[in-house]
Amino acid sequence: MVEARRALDRALVKGVAWTGAASSAAQALSWVSTLVVVRLLTPEDYGLVGITQVYLGLVLLFSEFGIGTAVVTLRELSPRQVAQLNCVAFLLGAVALAVSGFLAGPLSVFFGDSRLLELLLVSSLVLPVSALGSVSSAQIQRNLDFGYLASAHVVQSIATAATTLGIAVWGGGYWALALGTLVGQAALSAMLVARSPSEFLWPQWASIKSALIFSRQVILERVAWYGYAGADRLVIGKVLGEAALGFYSVAQTLGMLAVEKISVLLLRVAPGVLSAVQHDAAALRRYLLSMTEALSVVTFPVSIGLAMVADDIVYLMLGERWVGVIPVLQVLGLVGAYQSITALLTRVLAVVGETRISMHVAWGTLVVLPPAFLIATRFGLAGVAAVWIVIYPLTQIPLYLRLRQRIQLSLFDYVKSLWPATSAALVMTVSLYTADLWPFWVELPRPLQLAATIGLGGFMYTLTIFGLHRERVRRFRALLTDIRQPGVSRGTHAAT
Repeated sequence: MVEARRALDRALVKGVAWTGAASSAAQALSWVSTLVVVRLLTPEDYGLVGITQVYLGLVLLFSEFGIGTAVVTLRELSPRQVAQLNCVAFLLGAVALAVSGFLAGPLSVFFGDSRLLELLLVSSLVLPVSALGSVSSAQIQRNLDFGYLASAHVVQSIATAATTLGIAVWGGGYWALALGTLVGQAALSAMLVARSPSEFLWPQWASIKSALIFSRQVILERVAWYGYAGADRLVIGKVLGEAALGFYSVAQTLGMLAVEKISVLLLRVAPGVLSAVQHDAAALRRYLLSMTEALSVVTFPVSIGLAMVADDIVYLMLGERWVGVIPVLQVLGLVGAYQSITALLTRVLAVVGETRISMHVAWGTLVVLPPAFLIATRFGLAGVAAVWIVIYPLTQIPLYLRLRQRIQLSLFDYVKSLWPATSAALVMTVSLYTADLWPFWVELPRPLQLAATIGLGGFMYTLTIFGLHRERVRRFRALLTDIRQPGVSRGTHAAT
């Protein structure tokens, strides 16, 4: 059992390492591409594509029907059952494409923009393309083949960034964003299928009934999640207009891009690792706390630091015409810190079969957030963004309460896992606010001030981690050493 646990630890750490190493170049390209494209396009372009993304994101979730999650989690599925689920996934993608073709006209009339008709028709091609790779991706995760999965997502990022940048430079306007997404998804699906092909067998519903019930709960949760996750943009687009939505969309892209890229290092690896110990409450608790601590240590300084330098980022990288992004970016930067860790709760609930509670919480959140966004439009874009800090965390409390029952997760242990990142972020924040009181600091040229702020913040954060939490750092180093030496057990796992 000890060797099996250590082997799984190695798979987790190597999976994160592979994902991180392979993604670094793609992230740099994505950032450069985003900053260049933002300067080439207009807020109206982003607003127009933002409307299609709200719709397509929802349909994309429904077309996959949670089948990928079922294949990862339900490890007892036979190859024939997987082949039948693969066929179901593709059929749903094809049906979703047909539905999009039917709804494109009414949606363009509803938003009062005829350009949406062609944009939705072309963008909807991503639905069957994505469905082709969903089961293959799940099998790769279940086999803990994280190195290849990371490489496939890097290819997707490069294809998306290159296509988007090329079309934007050519003068394609909003088509750059739409076609970039389509080409990137096609590249990803092609690589996934090449690595882990699956047959297509006509579904025998009795054979895959249990998997479809599981999938139904997963997809209903995701549909509700996407409903409330995109409700802010939908409300802004309808009430405040396309230009306001463009500001908000860019703020979301900048505010969440870094955190999402960091979080994905664990979230892509987590389902396969967690499903391997789904019947061991102690192991699940251990992995959840370790992942939460590691993720928070990395994402908290990035998201909070971004909020503190939002004005410098916007003026230096985007230009004065995007000044409306600043207050939204300051708020959404803080949102990223919270959302980066709560995603792990639903991953653990899924592998222990608690998809029903996740579904109920998601639909409850869907009922609460859209009216809150609508009311918040009275206070502008920053007011809408603030809903994610004030209201959203309250709706997620039932997830923790259920995990507390299922895996004996104590509040003390959970808060303790967040304490290193939280304490270091507090020290960093106080240090930067103190620096702003120094006359010579505020008189520095804006580029130099930004560089000095990042340097001071990073130094104080790192100093706090290694100073106040030296024992946690020591244990983490011991864990890595133990993992690199398969034949030696140092007994550090239980402590970590």
